[in-house]
Formats: sequence, structure tokens, C-alpha cells
Amino acid sequence: MATGFNNPPNRAIGKDAVQATDLGSGPESEFLIDRARLVPSLAKHLADEIITCQPLSIITKAGASHHHFLLRGKKSSYVLKIFPREPFAISRNIMQQRKFYDFFHRHGVMTPGALHGDSQWLVLPLLSGVSDGRLVTQKNYADDDLTESLAQQLAIIHDSKHDFRQNFPDLCCDETLPAWLAQKNSELEKLFKDARPMDDGATRAATRAIEKLWASMPENLWFDMVPCHGDFRTGNFLLQANTGDGAAGQKLVAVLDWEMAGLGLAAEDIGWLSAPCWLYHQPQLTCGGIGKLEVFLQHYLFHRKAPPQAGDKKITIAAIMAQNHWFQALAMIRWGLILSKQWHRKQHGLDKLPELPQEKPDVAELFKQAQQLLG
Repeated sequence: MATGFNNPPNRAIGKDAVQATDLGSGPESEFLIDRARLVPSLAKHLADEIITCQPLSIITKAGASHHHFLLRGKKSSYVLKIFPREPFAISRNIMQQRKFYDFFHRHGVMTPGALHGDSQWLVLPLLSGVSDGRLVTQKNYADDDLTESLAQQLAIIHDSKHDFRQNFPDLCCDETLPAWLAQKNSELEKLFKDARPMDDGATRAATRAIEKLWASMPENLWFDMVPCHGDFRTGNFLLQANTGDGAAGQKLVAVLDWEMAGLGLAAEDIGWLSAPCWLYHQPQLTCGGIGKLEVFLQHYLFHRKAPPQAGDKKITIAAIMAQNHWFQALAMIRWGLILSKQWHRKQHGLDKLPELPQEKPDVAELFKQAQQLLG
């Protein structure tokens, strides 16, 4: 299956190299981009002549990705992100994702503003760093400075609600608990349908986990409807190692991947970040395998402009922690369903991303862990 520019790395794709062929032609292809349209469009909107294009390792050094490319122009370098024809059931379309990059960049989130976008691709500035959670968390100490930086970023995201409503009215909904529950139930149903086929054991485990999730919902759920990243986890943070005398740990360069952003509960992002599936074998570092969740929450609440409320009282770290297991279970179920689809696409040659599982994942175990979190 062709998934590149149909050019070897470093081959020129400038004016003289343009051909009226598809990027990844064929009905089985993951990416269908008209190269004859792409190159002139990039030249026009970037005011730069693209000289070379080569596969980029998602800035993670985990291996070459077939949907991220390094574009080198005469003036600068860029990242070209090409989107699959069959995104996840809850993914935002490309134009919405471009707006998210721009919106949150303007609001002070450390995320790059999009330079150019189309119905099939997105161009971002080239940044240096590592966004592979497996590399970031290969340590056994808490990185408190990075934990605070992440807490501050999430607080900025969650505090942008007023402008978010004005910029994304189509994504705003009835901000009531019944409406949110209906939305989450619909999302899980879509993911469950999208995840098939799963084996019988995984299907039963997923069904039981979802049933137990709704039966175990905490009373007086912390209901703080805010703009959410939707995939706020270590693998979507672009980091650089601190340098200098005595320097240790990582510093945040950018928050990436707004594919699942939208209005949701603040606790959803926190539960996703701290879910066991995203601790990268560092269970003692309950904030994404980077630091302690309690430290993260302390800084998060400090940086929120308007202190979040739980009913008529300010929310506390203890109150968030008391309900976090439920949102972690929601995260585990959600990830298990997404992972099942990823494996299906990998197995059938529809997706060759290097970070996808090389062996069949035990998604049934994820669903069982979700049930354990629910007690």
C-alpha cells in the first residue's frame, strides 16, 4: 500500500516534480491526496517553495509515520499532517482541528498555530522535541516542574469557555448533566460499534464495563462543563530535556493533537491523563507517568481563573480524587474501544503507524481494569 508521496525520502517535490497522481492511490489506500493540488497550494499559502518532502517520525523518534511528513522549503521547514479517510467515530474533522490549534494558540496554550489547512491536510511549524510517552517516562522520579507546566496548560484550556462558545457554537450543547450523560453514552455506543469486530471475551468485558460505569456513577458528580482537549496525555506533549548545570527532567514545548477536543467535563481530561493505561509502567507517578496527581491538581486549581465549584462550594483536591476513579474507568473503556479499532486497521494493512501495537492487544484486560476501578 502506498502511503507516502510515492517519492523516496529527499526526492524533490517542487514544481518540476509535480505529477497528476494521488498521494497513496488505490481504493485500499489510507491517504488520498491530490499531489498536483497540494504542492501549489502549499507554495501559495506558505509563500515558500517546497524543495523536499520526507517521512517524519512524528517527532517521537519511534519510527517513520506514514501520515506526518517533513517539508523543507527555501525559507523554512514544516510538518505536513495528512488525515486518514476513516477517522475515529468521535474525531473532529480537519477544519475543526485547524481552528482548535489557532484558537488555543491565541489563548496562550503552548500549541502551534496552524499555518495552512485543507479538507485533507494540516501544515504546522516544525518544532523540536519528543512526544513519545515511552521515552518521556523512562525514569523513576517525579518531574514536579513539568507537572506544574501541564497543570497550568490544562487550566488555560478549561478557562477559555466564554470565547469557545463564540468560536465554536456548533459544538456547544445543553449544559446539563442529563445532556452530558446522553452525549457520553452516544460516544461510547459509536466507539463500541466502530471497534468491532472484537472477540467474544472482549465484547463481553466491554459490555459489562459500560453497564457498570453507568450503574456506578458518583452522586453529586463534579459538573464543570469546559473546553476539553479530549486526549490530554503524555504522548501528546512535545518535550525537550532541560539543559544546563544541574538541570534535570523535561520542559514543555507544545501540547499537540486536538483531534478529540470539544466541550466536556473538566474531570474527563484529568481522568484521561491519570488513567492506568497512560502511566507507561510508572504506577507510582499517577499524573501521566510524569508526576503525582495530587501535585498536578494543586497547581491546576491554583491556575484556574475562576475556582471550580462543586455545587455551592469550591472543588477541592480531595473531592476530585474521590471521583477520579470513575473518570479513569471511562477513560479505560474509551481507550480499549479505540485500541481495538487501531489493531483491526493495523492487522488489515489500513494503518501503518509505528506506535500502533505490534501484537494483538489485550483490550479485554483494559475493560476488566475499568470494572476494578469502579469497585
